[in-house]
Amino acid sequence: MRSVAIASLLMLTLTLGAQDLPDAATINKKVQEAAKQRKSIEYVKEITGEVTLDGKPVTEVSALGRRVPVQSSIGKQTVSLQNPGKARIDLQLGGGSLLVSDGETTVTYRPSTKTYTKIAAAQTQEGIAANLAVLDVLGFFADTRTTKTQRQDSITIDGTTYDCWVLTSTVKLPTQASMGGQLSDAIMTSWVDKKLLVEVLEEINYSVKVPPTQGATPVEYRSRILQVTHNLKVDQPVDGTLFAYTPPADAREQAPQTAGNRLDLTGKDAPLFRGVSLDGKTYSLAELKGKPVLLDFWASWCGPCIRSMPTLEKIHADYREQGLVVLGIDVGEKRETVEKFLTTKPIPYPIIMGDEAGIPSAYGITVFPTFVMIGPDGKVATTQFGLNESTLPGIVAKAGLTK
Repeated sequence: MRSVAIASLLMLTLTLGAQDLPDAATINKKVQEAAKQRKSIEYVKEITGEVTLDGKPVTEVSALGRRVPVQSSIGKQTVSLQNPGKARIDLQLGGGSLLVSDGETTVTYRPSTKTYTKIAAAQTQEGIAANLAVLDVLGFFADTRTTKTQRQDSITIDGTTYDCWVLTSTVKLPTQASMGGQLSDAIMTSWVDKKLLVEVLEEINYSVKVPPTQGATPVEYRSRILQVTHNLKVDQPVDGTLFAYTPPADAREQAPQTAGNRLDLTGKDAPLFRGVSLDGKTYSLAELKGKPVLLDFWASWCGPCIRSMPTLEKIHADYREQGLVVLGIDVGEKRETVEKFLTTKPIPYPIIMGDEAGIPSAYGITVFPTFVMIGPDGKVATTQFGLNESTLPGIVAKAGLTK
């Protein structure tokens, strides 16, 4: 009887423990919300690697007659972020890159080619500067559809103990990682601090079976890659000079390319939508055909979005009599958050809760602000990613409007 009672108690404890674990989607959402609200964050992520054979570390891998050295030190990334929209990301990996954004302009310099680009400042949905630099080097390979919460754990880094949620994901590694062999068991484990909502440690483990020489029996190596967060500072003062940058005198400027998965619909039929503004009026793109329509995809936490509003108000006032309709499309926020914001900063043009109407997904919005100018013919006349204060006033000319 006693053994049955103990077993029952153990099962109850395990069940309650499992129920206490939030799912991965909930944790990731909290991480994103914390990033938007955070005043600043600074850290250094150091990436190291280890390969073992039969449980013993090796300094090189024999693969198809080649000897491939094992890198114990792979790279590092130094990050300083300050809301709204300021960033400095120094990636020392491969050819390396340095990205600096002052909230208005984002400069990316690549020392290997001595080239740089300049783009208008924009922010991602996580509240950071939108760019091509990789903030989470290991996380780039994770299949987020497979992410699961596994357990709770406490780890110590640089003398600081972090109480964490532990998540796992399968990993899609590049083909070259197999060295001509077979990859398997690729899993990434992430430790997310419960209080700070920051990933402080990531680890990728995988095996690769590769023949030492052509036709030989494959040998199984185990590989482990660590990304450790050092010098973590959250909501502490940041040196403002970090966000000012001038490329070297011998660097040459290149034309910017569309970053990431930004969707530019210019020249195509604008996706139809029907949404209700906060004042209760219905706006249907089908019914607005024949009028130029300017969509402003924004959020109250986005610095460049807020700075664009005076220009948009002027555009609204200057071209309203010519039939222009300006619609502010809020993305990813609760209605009460937007209504509270508008009590302190009233906006004269209509505001629609975009997620409720499915508008942001239809337009593939990934950075803020994004401006979509739709012509009277219902086609997208132009798209602007980020705030460029010198060109934003002229966006209406793309739809045929003139003063």
